[in-house]
Amino acid sequence: MAEYVQQGLLAADLLCPHCQHKGLVNANLWQCKSCQKQYDFSIYCELCGDAVQRLTGCGSSEHYYCRTCKTPVSRKAVLYTMTEANNLS
Repeated sequence: MAEYVQQGLLAADLLCPHCQHKGLVNANLWQCKSCQKQYDFSIYCELCGDAVQRLTGCGSSEHYYCRTCKTPVSRKAVLYTMTEANNLS
């Protein structure tokens, strides 16, 4: 299964690997508004490649924390990895 990596965006601004349109986010599932393809996505630290934790609270709407690097990570410095979702319909 192919992996697609994008960087420096908000999850809602990710582009569909198939048709290059924006999509909608629901938890860890991303769906293209145009072609309706669905992708699972994960968010990783650009420096070490480990998964990051999303920070919640006032002023941290799109910031993350890397437990490996022990540092806050901006949305501009995370990698979004998208893989086609397995739909069982």
